[in-house]
Amino acid sequence: MQISANIKSFISNSAWLLFDKFYRIGLGMLVSVWIARYLGPASFGELAYVISALIFFQTLSRAGLDGIVVRELSLNPKNSEEIIGSAFFIKLISGGLSYLLAVSLFYCFEGPNLTLLIALAGITLFFQSMDILELWFQSQSLNKKSVVAKLIAYSIVNIGRIFLIITEQDIIYFALFVGLEMVFAALALIIMYYQNNTFLSWTVSKKLTVKLLRESWPYLLSGLSVVLYMRVDQLLIKNLTSPESLGFYAAGVAISSQLSFIPVIIQKTITPFITRKKAESEQQYQQWIKKLFFGYAVFGWLICIPFYFFAEYLIVFLYGEVYRSSSEVLAIHVFTNLFINMGIAQTIWMVLEGKGKLALAKTLVGLCVCIICNLILIPRYGIVGAAISAVLAQASQAVLSNIILAPNIFLLQVKSLIFIKAK
Repeated sequence: MQISANIKSFISNSAWLLFDKFYRIGLGMLVSVWIARYLGPASFGELAYVISALIFFQTLSRAGLDGIVVRELSLNPKNSEEIIGSAFFIKLISGGLSYLLAVSLFYCFEGPNLTLLIALAGITLFFQSMDILELWFQSQSLNKKSVVAKLIAYSIVNIGRIFLIITEQDIIYFALFVGLEMVFAALALIIMYYQNNTFLSWTVSKKLTVKLLRESWPYLLSGLSVVLYMRVDQLLIKNLTSPESLGFYAAGVAISSQLSFIPVIIQKTITPFITRKKAESEQQYQQWIKKLFFGYAVFGWLICIPFYFFAEYLIVFLYGEVYRSSSEVLAIHVFTNLFINMGIAQTIWMVLEGKGKLALAKTLVGLCVCIICNLILIPRYGIVGAAISAVLAQASQAVLSNIILAPNIFLLQVKSLIFIKAK
């Protein structure tokens, strides 16, 4: 009965997470397209620039704690008040400092208009400390409550964004609603948590706080590297070209970047199966690893080829004629998904082989290639150069870096990409 209950709990929690992902992608894409059409390329580019910068500061405010907190709560449920209290204290301080840093940097290097936008959108940094409650729900396998809470907030905010479009409001209100999403999410999480718990029992342990900080800093650096790697192109486009160019680029990338959620879901589903195969037989495990890479390669091509040929039709249909130039970005950038698939397959292998440091090394390779290629190609080719840089960076991070870091995996990836089944 206990096994049956555990399986039922796993399926239920996974189903809620999947529903959350599909709902967010569907509603988010619909509203994002509407906002892009309403604001136009220039204003949409400014908003995309602010959001890209904000994601960096959000990662900073999380302090690399999320995975550690879930682990500690799962292993030491009796100390949950101390764990939550100490982590909340760290996140609250880091959130406030991140907000001050964001506004200060924009004030020094950007104009007053963008400073106002980051000041409004950055409200999320103050309330992000309350996502500690979401981590608690995860540790207790109560994903339903956190998903419902955040979906309520997400729905309210998107209804508000639609209202802003209908009433023809200024861009500053769209920036404000970026911040309000976390405010509403925090309130919803508090209500869910307070039904069976109390905040008065939270305590802050100096010893535990120091322990969490000592353990979290590598994860913080890794997280910041990933964000820079994924967002530096948009930051450079705005500064090397114009907000309007960034608007065109952001429209194309918005579609391409959503296509990786299916491989990620497959990863979460198949990892336990591959793990069991490794425990049963090393030979069977190796065969399944080869099948895994081949399957991800086939799926990657199936995604990329249709979007390459129909990019222009899709962009014009969704965004309108004014965004036609975004189709070139989509047609090129979609091939990042091919290498993302190869990276996801290798992530499964790295986790099972205990090669965590390899992931950070590969991310740093991708970051360096991304920055160098963007600095060279954006001034020459504009947003098309940025799209090419994204593909080159993803290829370097996911595949080419393995020439040195994991030669056997590199050969397996190359064979899979050209449809040669490894024996």
